[in-house]
Amino acid sequence: MKLTTVFLLGTLLVCCYSATAMKTCPVLVDTLTNFLFASHDDYMKAIDRFATTEEMKKAASVLKQCAVGLPESVLIAKSQVLLNILHECEKPQLLQN
Repeated sequence: MKLTTVFLLGTLLVCCYSATAMKTCPVLVDTLTNFLFASHDDYMKAIDRFATTEEMKKAASVLKQCAVGLPESVLIAKSQVLLNILHECEKPQLLQN
């Protein structure tokens, strides 16, 4: 489960880092939703255009296995945390030196 948390937080960091990413990317939201709630096959279909090598596909499959079998309550709680973070990404950020 730690691997999934690292993946999700890393993805959100990328989303929130760019000043142009104030509006959440719908592809990112769709991919995260598929990661948390879709079947393994549906998730793999959803990321097919992004996982362009066999190594990337294998890594995506291994990552998805971390989410398979988690209780629904855990998946819902994780998705709520992600929504809270995405809402924070949409707020204007102060420039820091």
